[in-house]
Amino acid sequence: MPLSLDQRIDAVSNELQSIGRLVAEDENARKKVLGIVTKAVADFETPVETVWKMIMSPHAPSALMVLIRMGVVAKLAEAKQPMKAKDLAIVSGAAELLIIRMMRPLVALGVFTETEPHTYTSTPISEVLTTPPLLGGYQFM
Repeated sequence: MPLSLDQRIDAVSNELQSIGRLVAEDENARKKVLGIVTKAVADFETPVETVWKMIMSPHAPSALMVLIRMGVVAKLAEAKQPMKAKDLAIVSGAAELLIIRMMRPLVALGVFTETEPHTYTSTPISEVLTTPPLLGGYQFM
């Protein structure tokens, strides 16, 4: 009996995870898989989704710079658990609404994860931004 669409999607997901572990040590293979996955994303994205990403693109670097300078990126990476926008506002001295608005494009790009409404946690992407070489380079761009 043929697999259902959901089963096929799950199989693709599992295979990608398996391949991801295999290519971790082979940069050429990793880049090849990344190219295939990037093309697949472009094939599956609707025009509205593509336009939305384009609209949000210029906001992400600015939002990230604001959150770095306010200490929010470092605080979330250090916390190792979700934090509410209200608490991030208190530790950064910013308005809660500013935190929420700065997080929107970054959550969409996977820099942070929104675990509940207005509650955020770090990801490997935001955590690597706290390392001195990347943090220093990003701040002076």
